[in-house]
Amino acid sequence: MSKNKEEFSNIVHENYALLKEIKQLADHEKTMLGIEKSYFEVPHVDDALRIAQLQIKPSGPVIQLTKFERGKGLLPLPRELATVMSQSPVFCYTHLLPTSAGMKNNGEFMRKIFTPPEDNLLCLGLTQMQGHLHPMYNLIHQYMLPTKHPEQLKCRVSNATYGHYGPNNPIYVYQRTGVVPPSPVICDPDVGPGTDAPNHFAVKLRQVPDWLHALQHENDPKFVPKREKVKPSPKKVKQIIKSRSVVSLNNGLMIGTSKTPTAIILPT
Repeated sequence: MSKNKEEFSNIVHENYALLKEIKQLADHEKTMLGIEKSYFEVPHVDDALRIAQLQIKPSGPVIQLTKFERGKGLLPLPRELATVMSQSPVFCYTHLLPTSAGMKNNGEFMRKIFTPPEDNLLCLGLTQMQGHLHPMYNLIHQYMLPTKHPEQLKCRVSNATYGHYGPNNPIYVYQRTGVVPPSPVICDPDVGPGTDAPNHFAVKLRQVPDWLHALQHENDPKFVPKREKVKPSPKKVKQIIKSRSVVSLNNGLMIGTSKTPTAIILPT
């Protein structure tokens, strides 16, 4: 999503070099040892290299953001970018797909929010960094959660320890039991890379992002995106208003319901 932005050009080049190096290590090991598989062989690395070299043109969004999402500074996901992610096996894990194209001048908002995976990483960092010579939260910030400041991590642990985020929070469980709770199973083990079943359709506990759902059904004439409500016709609106307000004089009941209208008692 950031490959065409100048401020992230160095990161893009470094990631491309790392991908290329991993592929070269796998090819070299297979050639030298005469083996078919290598420990350096990463699934779909060829497709990842192809995507890194793509020139993605600017395009309109797949779906429009809601008023709440725009208020948070979120950016809509461009169609060209969404198409690449929906068709490439590199992005086969639906729970890792973005719901938008990032944020617009509002990075501080996301830095204040901790997602469940970040809580799991923070919990794992507590087990691995405790007792180290360097400050624990500085190490967790450096190696695990670079988007969160050490003071934020410390505050998050303190609040979780006192149960502010509920008894199921992994940090709360770890501080009470000393055991890191297992991460939740999001997808079935017999789907995803290396299998015939795409992981897009076997994910548990996480819905498909709205933009991916729209792309999968854009050729269906009956499909209506979740966030787009079909407005009733003027005739239908009049029928709805009439059914809610007209009272039958025969039996004193409102049309469309079996309840007697509420009586208004005037003071004498």
